Amino acid sequence: MHYVSLITYLVICSHIDGNKAQYIKTLADSVAIKSVSAWPESRPECVRVMKWFGEKLKELGAAVEYRELGQQVTIFQQFNACMLNLLLIAINWNF
Repeated sequence: MHYVSLITYLVICSHIDGNKAQYIKTLADSVAIKSVSAWPESRPECVRVMKWFGEKLKELGAAVEYRELGQQVTIFQQFNACMLNLLLIAINWNF
């Protein structure tokens, strides 16, 4: 297990304390985008928040690549597909 030295810990805490307002603003900006991935109607907002985070990462020097997501499948669609498969298996078993 790796431990952080006390000096390193104090430097990190000092940095966080010194940038607290910016961190709070960044968090507020990100959660202001209603990006609930379980809601199909908020899919555009999910894409928007991912692009927002991508820009933040680019500002830090990261390479970002966006990919097409494809169709969203809700939990109910997954459940229905699973039940249909089980039903088809049961029907085939009886014949």
